[in-house]
Amino acid sequence: MTIDDLHKISNETFEINSQLPNVKVIKRGVVSVDNHQGMFLHYTSTELDGSMTLYYTNYYLIHGSYIYLLTATCKIKDMSKMQPVFYRALESFKFPK
Repeated sequence: MTIDDLHKISNETFEINSQLPNVKVIKRGVVSVDNHQGMFLHYTSTELDGSMTLYYTNYYLIHGSYIYLLTATCKIKDMSKMQPVFYRALESFKFPK
């Protein structure tokens, strides 16, 4: 599988195949981490008990024969303070040599 293959998967397919309830894709695009091209996917989902909605940021990265999936999650109300933390963590990620 390649990043191009991941980009071809529709939002609806991601939403249907997620094991979380009420998934709604917000945005997606291209990301580069440690000189590797990848894909990001932002979406929301409710907690299993329906108590709150969470915001998810997923990064799909291919290195060798592995697909790395980095996921960060927070409450919607905490987005403004948590997104910078997520981005700093992503920028510090290094693939094994």
